[in-house]
Amino acid sequence: MLEKHLRKILENERFTINDEEERITIKLDDSPESFEKIEELIKSGMLSEILSISVDNISFVTGEFEFNADNIQYYEEYYYQKSCRIQQITKKGGSWVNLSSNDFMNANFSNLNFTYADVSDCDFSFANLSNTNFQRAKLDYAQLYNADLKDAILSDTNLDSADFTDANCDSIELRNAYLDSVNFLNTNLRNADISFARGFNADFSYVQLNLASFKGSDLINTNFYSCDLSATDFSGSNLSNASLGFCNLSKANLQGANLSYAYIYSNNLSDINLSLANVKKARFRNNIGILESMKQELIQRGAIF
Repeated sequence: MLEKHLRKILENERFTINDEEERITIKLDDSPESFEKIEELIKSGMLSEILSISVDNISFVTGEFEFNADNIQYYEEYYYQKSCRIQQITKKGGSWVNLSSNDFMNANFSNLNFTYADVSDCDFSFANLSNTNFQRAKLDYAQLYNADLKDAILSDTNLDSADFTDANCDSIELRNAYLDSVNFLNTNLRNADISFARGFNADFSYVQLNLASFKGSDLINTNFYSCDLSATDFSGSNLSNASLGFCNLSKANLQGANLSYAYIYSNNLSDINLSLANVKKARFRNNIGILESMKQELIQRGAIF
């Protein structure tokens, strides 16, 4: 009944209702028109009572936080402490420090040293981490959405389940890094050094990886979808059961790579180097740029076309 009545009052506006023990929360969509309409209804008195339910203590919620007299002091203190924490790290660095599960959104940590630090489960979204040194640090489950990691050093770093979505990782160093279930969706990894990295189920969808190096890496079951892999070095890498689809692999070097059981489809394979590669049970589908002579050779070596 309540929902039906509200839909009649609010007409075409989209909303959801959460019926809690002491209050009912109405969540409108994010359009300014929705908030203007509900504010107008409150001021006019049309929402002073709904089906004999009094409407009072109105508060507007923004994002995840509901700012009102009861909690505004908490959030002021929260952001003050966050600011102090960031300033302290900026002055002293974060090497060998346990900073796990902290909020570092929008922080400027450029050129700082976090070697051996525990920054697991931290939120570095939109942070400036260019030229920052995270060597041998713990960054598992960290959020690095839209962060700037250009020229950052993450060698021997634990990045399991970290999220780099939309981050700038141009020329980043990830040698010997741990990459289980890491998410690099839509990340710039051009010129990145990912050699000898180890991981399972990593996602490199929509990533710029041209001129990057995966030399000697062990990335089983990794997903490369719609990537620029032109002139990328995969020599000696283990890509067994990997998926490479709709990628530009022109001039890529896969010499001696393990591609067993990999799914390689709808790619540009012009001038690709597959010499000495293990292609047993590798499935090739709808690729362009591969010569008939190479196709026959790969079939003899166990590939499936």
